[in-house]
Amino acid sequence: MKYKVFIFGTMEESQMVRFDLKENVELLGYLDNKKDCHEKGPLDGVPVMEPIEIKNKSFDYVIISLLNHIQQIKEQLKLLGVPDYAVIPFFFPSEMERKEGGEVIDIERWGRDAACLESKYQIKRLENQIRLWKDNFMYEAMDFIRNQSIRFPIILDTDQVIHKIMNEGCSLCRFGDGEFEIMRGKERPLFQKYNRKLSERLKEVFDSNSEQILIGIPDQFGSLERYTDEAAYDIRLYMNSEVRQYLDSVMDYDKTYCDAYLTRPYFIYKDKEDALKRFEKIKQIWSKKNVVIIEGSGTGMGIGNDLLDNSASIQRIIGPAENAFGCYDEILAAAKTVTKDKMFLISLGPSATVLAYDLAKAGYQAVDTGHIDLEYEWFLRNVKERVIIADKYVNEVLGGRVSGFLEDHRYQGQIIARI
Repeated sequence: MKYKVFIFGTMEESQMVRFDLKENVELLGYLDNKKDCHEKGPLDGVPVMEPIEIKNKSFDYVIISLLNHIQQIKEQLKLLGVPDYAVIPFFFPSEMERKEGGEVIDIERWGRDAACLESKYQIKRLENQIRLWKDNFMYEAMDFIRNQSIRFPIILDTDQVIHKIMNEGCSLCRFGDGEFEIMRGKERPLFQKYNRKLSERLKEVFDSNSEQILIGIPDQFGSLERYTDEAAYDIRLYMNSEVRQYLDSVMDYDKTYCDAYLTRPYFIYKDKEDALKRFEKIKQIWSKKNVVIIEGSGTGMGIGNDLLDNSASIQRIIGPAENAFGCYDEILAAAKTVTKDKMFLISLGPSATVLAYDLAKAGYQAVDTGHIDLEYEWFLRNVKERVIIADKYVNEVLGGRVSGFLEDHRYQGQIIARI
């Protein structure tokens, strides 16, 4: 019997999968979410395709050649109509030992190749963890001592930030690695290309000193013990000496910042038991408020869940899912047609940081809500790994940057402007 398969991934591991295919297997193509892989053309004569292209094709299996993001890829393929039995993760013995694995893979060759690569991967990751921990150790340890040799920014915790938003009418502008990288003149967020004007505006916001405008930065400069091992690893990976040197040069250590992780109440924390309490506190921000959401197409904040059910009313201004700053003036103009008794909740990437600032300066209350809706969706599902949410734009998950059309009648009725 002849089998037709796709290989998910185009890294060197994919060639190992191809080498281990049985002779009765036809390789139809490689699947990859990265656009630059498609632009390079065929890989050794085999086409490289976007995953969505398999929807109308006849095939038997998709073999995943990656070591990470397996659950995310499975979710993506499931949304494309690929049944679970037809997805074979190459580097997972329990999956490969299924009947389907033996139909298309030479199990004897696979046993040698997979074990060797898995060992190399684990050794490399352990080496990276040790190196990153060593580089960051001084900051994490000194956080408990707080002497004068290392400076740490003053950061208000979540409760203090919520109090200021609720009781003092403050607005919130959040900064994370994406915003800082744009300030540094570098490409970072997948959904917003570098723009010099955006870089200059972010610097302006970061340097501002209005008592009514809170500037949020991630609480990641010292101890990371409250975060999961994976989150701590990612923070250490980003907070290298070059980044720390830059942040030290722009930080005002006499200024009080607030924790930008306010909108990340679930995934990064070890203590998942307190997630519900964290969300309940955040929901107080818009309780009984008339809110206007400014979001990218496919975000659908509060759609399909009860995140915003305690608000008095909801309206929406919809901008582009990607590169929203290209339409910034139009979005700001649409927002300024709203009466000032309403609260803005903004989920629009780095543009949200600037937009919250400009609206606050214009007399509105505006809160940059970041990924709060996705965090809530993952919390409700009690997932241990970020997954695709059907019909929503999920930039942090492989294959999640394609959203369906939100046909929810309530959602459509709330839209007052599309940019």
